[in-house]
Amino acid sequence: MNKKSLVGNVAKQLGVSSQTIHWYEAQGLISPPDRTESGYRIYPPSAIEQLRFVRKALGIGFSVDEIKSIIDARRQGNQPCDMVLSLLQKKIDDVNSQIESLTDIRSDLQQIQKKWLSHEKRNAALICPLIEGIDGSEV
Repeated sequence: MNKKSLVGNVAKQLGVSSQTIHWYEAQGLISPPDRTESGYRIYPPSAIEQLRFVRKALGIGFSVDEIKSIIDARRQGNQPCDMVLSLLQKKIDDVNSQIESLTDIRSDLQQIQKKWLSHEKRNAALICPLIEGIDGSEV
């Protein structure tokens, strides 16, 4: 089937707004579509599949620039899977680093909470002595 669809129908199929599709087009994520005699954009099935690809890539954390690089590589006749694997590894490394950082923060917060719970409640000095009493090594 080679039927072209108006932007509103494509947007409905993908669960996005027409403006989102126009923005993807402006970013170079899809080629400019043909237009009807009235000037309406009409998208071939290949553009819809490309938009699905974009949505999936965004959903797993790729940036618009990364997706554009992947698509551009494919447009140039290259197989971008090695690039994708490299980008995925970098994302995994970034996530692991964030997890490590958040784990450290959680540990610090738990230590502060434990310290606070073991102390008698005091009247607030300026705002809250629990926070005011934190020394620099606890932050």
